[in-house]
Amino acid sequence: MRSAFPAIALAFLVAVPARADIFAVAPVVRSGANGIDVGLLDLSSGGSLALPAGVNTPAIENHPSISTDGLHLAFERVDVAAGTDRILTTDLSTGQTRDVIDAFTALTVHPTSPAIWPDGSAVSTGSAGSGIFTWSSPGSFFRSEDFPGSTLVDPTPGAPSPPSGPYAYRRVLPEPNGVSRGQVFVDGLGGTTGPVAVNTTAQSVAHPAIAGSTMVYDVRAVDSAGKLQQGDIGYCLLFFHNGGPCGLGQGKLPALVNSGRDETRPAFTPDGRYIGFIRDEANSHERVYVFDTETQTLIDPDGTDLGPVATLDTGNLSLFERPVLLVTSLPDLGTLVVSPVSRVPIGLLVQRVVGHHTLLGRRVPTLRPAGRIPLGTFMPGRHVIHWRAHSLKPGLYQFTPRALSATGAIRDLGTPRIFRVR
Repeated sequence: MRSAFPAIALAFLVAVPARADIFAVAPVVRSGANGIDVGLLDLSSGGSLALPAGVNTPAIENHPSISTDGLHLAFERVDVAAGTDRILTTDLSTGQTRDVIDAFTALTVHPTSPAIWPDGSAVSTGSAGSGIFTWSSPGSFFRSEDFPGSTLVDPTPGAPSPPSGPYAYRRVLPEPNGVSRGQVFVDGLGGTTGPVAVNTTAQSVAHPAIAGSTMVYDVRAVDSAGKLQQGDIGYCLLFFHNGGPCGLGQGKLPALVNSGRDETRPAFTPDGRYIGFIRDEANSHERVYVFDTETQTLIDPDGTDLGPVATLDTGNLSLFERPVLLVTSLPDLGTLVVSPVSRVPIGLLVQRVVGHHTLLGRRVPTLRPAGRIPLGTFMPGRHVIHWRAHSLKPGLYQFTPRALSATGAIRDLGTPRIFRVR
């Protein structure tokens, strides 16, 4: 057990960006490259990590999806010269890459946009006119033909029936002006016997992702000429009511996410706390950002570069986590119980509660930056840390435990708690 009595660091009365040990796979374009590759990214540092040699080739590797343990990767490989489109998986612990679908079936079905299941045991795919498929190995699959003849893409893991919960996918609707519009459907909801549409004809919706009963997606308005407008990140609280799947609420994420640029391809971390998305920047590059729903901050306000925009809105984003703080608890004002997995600096992010608002359909505190409390460096194991919140004015404050990197970047965030300071 260790005790500490630090004063709050008044030099940091600006917002402290919240970070976590969050990793992503996403489509990247390397400098000077002619195509798209799969990138494995450390979103805490903004750096790239190595992938096995069998993943990226001179062909186009796109639409990566990764299991919750970060060990199993699925992706699509398109070789334009050879005329082939393959769905592959790679075991990142061994480097072994294999086809999920045999060549004959792939030529018949034209599978696309893979989504690996959380445990890595199966892969769901869309197709060009044949439905949604789930594959566990070549020749072993089941299919849902919800819209025969339609191109269905971007399935969430778990589709099709019998699902472990609701699943979603996008139907591609060609328009007379040559611009395709997206229509997202949700299936597996109680009270329904089939898929129900999320969006109206005045919208184009794509890239659904589900965590629990919350779905996020990107949404674009469609003008009178059928042209797609700016992309924003929207949400749907899944509950079938009055013929629609968003009976518990529907809307958009806050301005910190929807900045006025194109924001698309959202993804949840496995615990549902963080929402990642891709923003098309003014310099014609794409960057990944991650929004923490608990502290209502971006884990890195600079984001992580994906390279030049190769094809607008291509591919997707998939996230996994490696927690640094196994347990965090704030039993009372002035005490933190924490169990790190490695030697790590630990502190508290402090935010003042100045009101309340709605986020993802629930009432949450409105937070303003109030500083940080450094607590010291701790070894693996359980620690009870005592601290004092000096120099805070009376009021309500949210305290969030955090683990830091050697350079001061926040690697992981614990469960926050609100206390009244008198």
